[in-house]
Amino acid sequence: MRLAVTAAGFQLSPLAAGSFSWLAPGDHLIHSVVALYGARSIGIALSGAMPAGVNGLRAIKACGGFAMAQDRVSSGWFEMPSAAIDFAKAEIVLPPERLASVLNIIAE
Repeated sequence: MRLAVTAAGFQLSPLAAGSFSWLAPGDHLIHSVVALYGARSIGIALSGAMPAGVNGLRAIKACGGFAMAQDRVSSGWFEMPSAAIDFAKAEIVLPPERLASVLNIIAE
């Protein structure tokens, strides 16, 4: 299943036939956020073992939103945050509790 954010709320749909990657649903979700919220989009890559979401984070950055990542010290698996930093150019890299503080500041 894939998840998307729409004006009406969350939407689940089946994966496309012949889907080439299990990483694609994460990017699909993030692209749906970008389509709905544009420059107000924020993406955060937390500890994970694959570079999921990198294309979606690039889309967030391309529309003027923020891309953030968990730092190496606090990550159990740094592959996903590292990809966000290296390939999506995440501009804010902090431990999760500090990322939450940044979200509060942005929301004000």
